[in-house]
Amino acid sequence: MNIKILLFLTVVAGVSACSFSFNNGSNTSPANANTNAAKPTITPSSASTTPEVKASPVAVAPKAETGTKRISFKAGESSATVSDSVVRGERSIYVIGAKSGQTMSIDITSLEDNAVFQIKTPGGKFLADAGDGDDATVWDGTLPASGDYKIIVGGTRGNASFKLTVSID
Repeated sequence: MNIKILLFLTVVAGVSACSFSFNNGSNTSPANANTNAAKPTITPSSASTTPEVKASPVAVAPKAETGTKRISFKAGESSATVSDSVVRGERSIYVIGAKSGQTMSIDITSLEDNAVFQIKTPGGKFLADAGDGDDATVWDGTLPASGDYKIIVGGTRGNASFKLTVSID
């Protein structure tokens, strides 16, 4: 990576030292007439022979997450539906407890057809076909571990009003 930075700085220094003239083809001044202009200097750090480049860190803000909400079933039922909405750029997190080997089904619908979800295991890994970037709207599968699963809901474009149905057998 240091070599790429060094090459970039060398090209920039070379281009800034050049002079171009576009005056109908008659160039009356020499190409390097501006010899008094300040030229960039690259000084190696004392620890290595590669230049030391100092730059401000770039912060990439993660999508904001709203409060976590627990999904629970009414007595004698094995599914629940949550009606909610999420603002553009934010995510809502729902937590549901389940045991290893149980089958879970999740379905999300939205009027704008723009609500999607991801599912994280109790160990923090995404489930197949419901991971970051999968934009799942339906998921069915056998759960690999016991504990709390996180269902992370977001919108693909704009705000999203949705109905999330979760079933566990």
